[in-house]
Amino acid sequence: MDGSQSLGSNTSDATGVALLFLRVRKPPGHYVVSVALPEHVIVKPVNFSLLVRGCVPGEVSPIPDTCEECIPGFYSLDPTQLLCSPCPTGAKCSGGSALNPLPGWWQSSATSAQMHR
Repeated sequence: MDGSQSLGSNTSDATGVALLFLRVRKPPGHYVVSVALPEHVIVKPVNFSLLVRGCVPGEVSPIPDTCEECIPGFYSLDPTQLLCSPCPTGAKCSGGSALNPLPGWWQSSATSAQMHR
């Protein structure tokens, strides 16, 4: 996506359907992707727009330009973190940004990881 890059080759089955799987790791932004067949095939290139979003709460960025969702037992309220945080005492974390107070505990804000008795 920085000029011309071959993303792999695919062949079609008997129905003529070809599937292209594209995995993109780019900074957030809008990109135009052009899919073209080899020169000896008479099919015009197809262009499509691709929006790469930034990480959101519940995700972390351990490697630049990647987002990984936190697994159960961990959470993240700040998508710029490198790692998910362990669930705090008094809460149940079902993954992502979910922090649910256990019985007898409360949370002052949905955007706070601090649990109170």
